[in-house]
Amino acid sequence: MDELLSSAQLNGNRSVRIDLRGLEFIDSSGIRLLLMPHDRAQSNGHEPCIIRGSDHIERVFALADLDGRVQFCDDET
Repeated sequence: MDELLSSAQLNGNRSVRIDLRGLEFIDSSGIRLLLMPHDRAQSNGHEPCIIRGSDHIERVFALADLDGRVQFCDDET
């Protein structure tokens, strides 16, 4: 996933969205894979956004104290 997001960012996409709506499970490895391109995009002046997943997935971000670190959006628009 990191390679795919890196490629999107290198191709000039300034607004990269990651859709978590179909995700049923995430652990620390998955969160790390999301944070690496998210942080890289922010440092390059891009506007990354993670489309909210289920309450369970959002709870994992909150428990890891990351819900304030990443930018969540409600949908693709």
